[in-house]
Amino acid sequence: MVSLSWVLYPGFSAASGLKVAIENESKVSLAYEIRVHEEDGEILDLATEQDPFDLIVGHQDVFPAIEEAIMGREEGDSFEELVSPERAFGPHDPKLVRTFPLEAFGEDAELVVGDAYTCETEDGLPLSFRVVSKKGRDIEIDLNHPLAGRTLLVKVSILKVS
Repeated sequence: MVSLSWVLYPGFSAASGLKVAIENESKVSLAYEIRVHEEDGEILDLATEQDPFDLIVGHQDVFPAIEEAIMGREEGDSFEELVSPERAFGPHDPKLVRTFPLEAFGEDAELVVGDAYTCETEDGLPLSFRVVSKKGRDIEIDLNHPLAGRTLLVKVSILKVS
């Protein structure tokens, strides 16, 4: 005789207490906290037990390092993962720090060093950058993702797997 729990949830049996291991196409609810590893400060992103992050594994709902880290784990598991720049937002690329004439941003541009902005390319695509410095009528901008080159500390609790 097959137990009803085996039919409804393959891999789980109330009698045996087996849990479903996360695999491709699993529906997963997570609580997590993401911080820059080198700093003890601001939380970059947060999902709580009261407001979890739901994903389907393999659907690119979260960056690949997190999907890799949860594969094979089960409901109730908690862990911490250091995510290298290469597995998160990439290394900082000095070639993406460029100097432009201030006029390239429009006559009325009032760009502040340290601030982040989004503009539109000639093709109409959004382009985000951070102002690094101003020298006379030239402005140096950084086109890297703000977290490029940073190691992230990710704390995860797997709340539900189906």
